[in-house]
Amino acid sequence: AKMESGEKIRFEEKDLGNVLRNVVRELAAMAGEKKVRIKTVAKGEFPALLNPLIFGAFSNLINNAIKYSPENSEITIEIEDEDADWKICIADRGPGVLDENKKIIFERFKRVKKGDIKGTGLGLAIVKSVVDSHKGRVWVEDNPGGGSIFCVALPKITA
Repeated sequence: AKMESGEKIRFEEKDLGNVLRNVVRELAAMAGEKKVRIKTVAKGEFPALLNPLIFGAFSNLINNAIKYSPENSEITIEIEDEDADWKICIADRGPGVLDENKKIIFERFKRVKKGDIKGTGLGLAIVKSVVDSHKGRVWVEDNPGGGSIFCVALPKITA
């Protein structure tokens, strides 16, 4: 709602690694209940201009990864250096996303039926609008070992 109200959103220099570690800490109990391990691969610092909404966007993506992961599996979160961007990838071992659904899942109220997992169909649309506000990109790829890899590219701070 804050983004649609046209309110000016503050961007501050933050370390993406710290943001992701805080999200993982917040979701640790939920992951623990499902016996899902979360491995974060992020060595070094990853400065970016971020607004507080990015925390919720990553929280949504990691929450989904936990929800769709089978018990006793692992989610991997990696930050990679990719030219002018930081590329953050969240890989799970869930059911994956069919090719024909890869684009529409980021639209409002579009949900792909996945058993008894509840949702509004707004989560990924909100993630996309937050990432767009950061002049970034979000997409989903197939995890070669089964499951999905949700990726976000966010611009680095340039000196």
